[in-house]
Amino acid sequence: MVDFETRMSTLARNVFDKDVGLDVRRKDETKWDSLYHLKLIIAFESEFDVRVPVARIESIQTLREFSEFL
Repeated sequence: MVDFETRMSTLARNVFDKDVGLDVRRKDETKWDSLYHLKLIIAFESEFDVRVPVARIESIQTLREFSEFL
């Protein structure tokens, strides 16, 4: 089974069309704007078959923070 980090890295590469480190902060990645944030949320929910609570969507700042929903 592929681990979270590998799956999340692949998912981010597909969304951003480039590699993004799991610990890169949202504010430091120029392509990670609000539209890409929503694309990332949707891709994550689909990939891992989970739901991110609406109240938490805006507070996610790194790819690694998605692991708390698994």
